[in-house]
Amino acid sequence: MVLNNVKKLIAVIMGSFIFAASVTENSKEIKKAILNRLKRGATVFPVHGAFSEQGKEMLLTVISRYELYELRKIILEIDPSAFTNVVQTDSIIGHFRKT
Repeated sequence: MVLNNVKKLIAVIMGSFIFAASVTENSKEIKKAILNRLKRGATVFPVHGAFSEQGKEMLLTVISRYELYELRKIILEIDPSAFTNVVQTDSIIGHFRKT
């Protein structure tokens, strides 16, 4: 618990937030793992591939840089073929704290 609080403090001081968008057919399982293992929220949108012409879902989440390794593990365990874009985020407006 103390280690998690220290990681959160360091992330806030360094501004090291990560925005991840993952296009997957397994958004429910990935979302559940993010909620349970990372204690973070996520948003899911229906999407349609321009090239593949297939419907999928895009899962969006914001994590600290220190949680990126675990997020990658989650995605690779559940859907290794998911297309995921990871972007450094400068700031966040709204609630980011773990509950």
